[in-house]
Amino acid sequence: MNTTKLVSTTRPLLIVLFALFIVGKTTSAQKINFRRPSVYITFKEFIAKTPDPAYPSPGVRLTVHNNTRWSIYFWEHYDPTVASAQIAYNIIDVRNGCRIERNYTDVVSHRKLAPGKTLDFVVPRGDFPESSKIYVPFYFSFEEFTGRKEPEHQADFLPSELPRWPSDPSNERLERTRR
Repeated sequence: MNTTKLVSTTRPLLIVLFALFIVGKTTSAQKINFRRPSVYITFKEFIAKTPDPAYPSPGVRLTVHNNTRWSIYFWEHYDPTVASAQIAYNIIDVRNGCRIERNYTDVVSHRKLAPGKTLDFVVPRGDFPESSKIYVPFYFSFEEFTGRKEPEHQADFLPSELPRWPSDPSNERLERTRR
């Protein structure tokens, strides 16, 4: 009788412990490299100027990494500052949480990034205002996408993650001539 009572009280506890063990294993199994975030952005390089001849400016090339076992989807827009289609990103003022609007010409496509793959995009220096962050909104392949607001995730990049901006050679020449 006592053993029956012991089994009936420990069985739910064992089920809960087993479920917690399985959940813990699947969350780390979702990533390709468990030491890195699921989807993240890194700095790749500085560029002297963006490709748009009308508005050339210095910028950076950033890389989005898909470190999950699923494809991710994001919007691609035509960006006049880089004169081509690229990942649509947003800028947030971290002091007040307000979104700083960016001007895109039109939606080009809904783009897929396969598991373990990366994709580069260019950000003009002017899109790094003080106290801001850049984020790329994305959706996982298992989430239904129909153009409505479905669950949205984001990969963030803070300007503080950039190395020091290189000095502008035209400003250096100007400074030398003033001396």
